[in-house]
Amino acid sequence: MRWLLFLPVGIQFIVSGFMHTVFAKSTAKNIGWVTNGFQYEIGFVCWGIGIAGLLAMVRGPEAWLVSSVPVIVFLVLAGVQHVKQMAVERNFKPGNSLILISDFGLPISLIALLLAVQTG
Repeated sequence: MRWLLFLPVGIQFIVSGFMHTVFAKSTAKNIGWVTNGFQYEIGFVCWGIGIAGLLAMVRGPEAWLVSSVPVIVFLVLAGVQHVKQMAVERNFKPGNSLILISDFGLPISLIALLLAVQTG
């Protein structure tokens, strides 16, 4: 659980925040978006989630649960939105399609490990 909070939640979300703000135009193009203010808001949220993941990593199961909930909700709903863009708008750009691996894979992993911690 600590590794998930460190690398895919902490570091990956901080990098995502950086990409959505500092490299906003190239990131938007990779996703099939046009850069706008909302993209920066996603970047800011990603920084917050990433920092929370790093802080939760050194804490116990309660912190793991609290920091995992927004990650799970955000990624699953983002994944649904990406699937919708693929189906309706035919947007198969790598940033919109390949991201589904982490959009659904990380929440599944977090849920499985949280359940294991609770029952273990």
